[in-house]
Amino acid sequence: MNNNSIKWTDPKQAVIGVLIFLFPFLSLITPFGIGLASFTLLIAALFFLKPGFAALRRHWPSIRWVVIFFAFNFLYALGSFVVRDYEPGAVEKPARMLFAISALMLVMAAKPDRKSLWWGVIGGAFAAMLLVGYQRLFLGEDRPGGLLNAITFGDIALSLGLIALAAMIDVRAVRKVFWPAIGALAGLAASTMTGTRGGWLGLVFCGLLFIQHSHVLANRRVRSVVAFTFALMAATYFVPET
Repeated sequence: MNNNSIKWTDPKQAVIGVLIFLFPFLSLITPFGIGLASFTLLIAALFFLKPGFAALRRHWPSIRWVVIFFAFNFLYALGSFVVRDYEPGAVEKPARMLFAISALMLVMAAKPDRKSLWWGVIGGAFAAMLLVGYQRLFLGEDRPGGLLNAITFGDIALSLGLIALAAMIDVRAVRKVFWPAIGALAGLAASTMTGTRGGWLGLVFCGLLFIQHSHVLANRRVRSVVAFTFALMAATYFVPET
């Protein structure tokens, strides 16, 4: 995505920026957020078919295996549905994965400001923390899961927190680090309050990724928040009922 400020004089880029923002922001606080954002991104991609396919061709060496895998997975599920009389639901998830390529084409063609994604992630993580915090502290639920189940909610909240960490590295400026840091800690807190631990295994691979790209951690405050987040995640693993 483009790292320049959103050019609000361009209506198409502005609309796509809003859609990119809504996808993570609505993912955990509404029952329809992911479905609605996915559908609108698919519809928007129809208006960018020509530049979208052109962008796909330009980046094909980098993304070809992802596209090939999604296409193979969909065709296998479709063949199983036709030949082996599988349930229609068996085709739904592979179809969603394949249709996600349309969002990739849209982003590569329109090049929206990636700050739209960062703010959506930060807002989504913070709203998720408030939701499960209310369920756990005021409603007394042991395993709050918002509008989803606790495991799914916790894993997505953790993902939002880790993406917020990536936003911290991207912005770098000291004054702008505060909000991504809030998003990272909010995603961590939301995941911890659900009591799920399965997604924490991904922290190992994320840690390796941060080590590999440690040269971009030039800001001392960014390094501190990243280290604190990983340390806190490791510590809360040993806390009962988290």
